[in-house]
Amino acid sequence: MLSTSVAAAKPNFSSTVASHSPAAPLEGDLVTFTLHARNTGTDRSENTWIVLTWPVAGYLIAVRGLDTPQIDHEQRRVEGYVPLAAGGEHRVEVDVLTPRDSGGDTLTLGIRVSHLFSGTDHFDSHSVMVDTRVAASGVALGGLRVTPAGVAVLAWLAAFPLAWLLVAMLTSRGRTAAEANRARRWRTSPAAVTLMLMVPLAFWAMFAVMAWRDYQSLTTWRQTECTVMGRRVIAESVSSTGTGRTRSSNNVV
Repeated sequence: MLSTSVAAAKPNFSSTVASHSPAAPLEGDLVTFTLHARNTGTDRSENTWIVLTWPVAGYLIAVRGLDTPQIDHEQRRVEGYVPLAAGGEHRVEVDVLTPRDSGGDTLTLGIRVSHLFSGTDHFDSHSVMVDTRVAASGVALGGLRVTPAGVAVLAWLAAFPLAWLLVAMLTSRGRTAAEANRARRWRTSPAAVTLMLMVPLAFWAMFAVMAWRDYQSLTTWRQTECTVMGRRVIAESVSSTGTGRTRSSNNVV
C-alpha cells in the first residue's frame, strides 16, 4: 500500500510546452525559444533536470531561467537544474541567432525535463522554419527584387538601342552611296563601334556598383567590436574518373 502511494506521488511534466518568437523568423533574426516546464503531479520536483539542444542551423546567444547552466558547444546542449513545485511552472528562454544563409532551414529545439530521483522523464521538441530575407535595396518587380547592380545593367542595356540608333542616324546624314557602302563594314561603322563598347561597359557598370559597397565599408562604415558566437564546418568531397582511375579529394573549410 505504501509503494502505491509513493508511485502516485511522482511529478508529472507531460504538460510542458514550448513556443518561439518572432512568429515568422527571417534569415539573420534572433529567435527566442520559450519553455514552460510544468509539473502537474502531486509531488514536488526539487531538482528538475532540464536539457535543451539548440538547432544545428543556429548560434546560441543566451539562456535565461536555469540555475548555473552548463553549456556544451560541441554537443549543442545546455542543461541545468530548477525547483518545480507540485502544480508549478518554470520558464526558460533560449536565444538562437539564425545564419544569413538559413532560408528554408528548420530550427528544432530538443527538450528533456526529468526528475532523476523518481525516474520521471519528459521528451519533446519545438520547430520553426526560417524564411528567406528579401533584400531591401534595389527595385521590386512583382515577386522579384533586382539588386542595385542589376538595375545599373538593365538601365545601361535599355539605353543601348537608343544610343545605337542615334549614332547610326547622325553618321548616315550627308553621306554618298560609296561612303555608305564602306560604312556598312563593321570595322568602320560607328554603330558597330557603339555595339562593341556598350556591351562591355554594361558589365563594367555592374562591377562598379558592386564595388561601391566595398568602398563604403572602407570609408564610411564605423569599426566596432564583435563576439564570435559559433563556427560552421563545410566539408566537400570531389571524385573524378580518368584513364581507368578514380581520384578523390576532400576539402574542409
